[in-house]
Amino acid sequence: MDGEIWLSIASEIHSPGEPVQEYEFETEGKIYHKDGADYISYLESELSGMKGDKTILKFKDGRCTMHRFGVHKSELAFEKGVKIESVYHTPYGNFEMITLASKVEFNLEAGIVEINYRLVIKGMSDSRNVLKIRVRKTA
Repeated sequence: MDGEIWLSIASEIHSPGEPVQEYEFETEGKIYHKDGADYISYLESELSGMKGDKTILKFKDGRCTMHRFGVHKSELAFEKGVKIESVYHTPYGNFEMITLASKVEFNLEAGIVEINYRLVIKGMSDSRNVLKIRVRKTA
């Protein structure tokens, strides 16, 4: 399923004592297969607060790794039941992060990605998050 795709991306952020933050956007992207893994790449929207940053999702062996390039550089990995540490690079400094996924499901042939995870940014926030992506081939 290599080629141009259309993505519908929906995200929910549940932080204690705060209203749920939700955003949804659609964008063009690319899907490809390389070295035994599947990849999706796209540019971030203004809604995510990272307009112009490039995101690459890597899917392999039940694990999803999200790489962001641009002003906000980060790498988040999601594997069900596994606590994973990483660093979020911003213009305001670097922040240590931990992800712990309760659900990591993807079937790119069916066009479905869903990741439910806890995200702890040390010293700043602790949230539950839901990321849903629908993938459609463009004509």
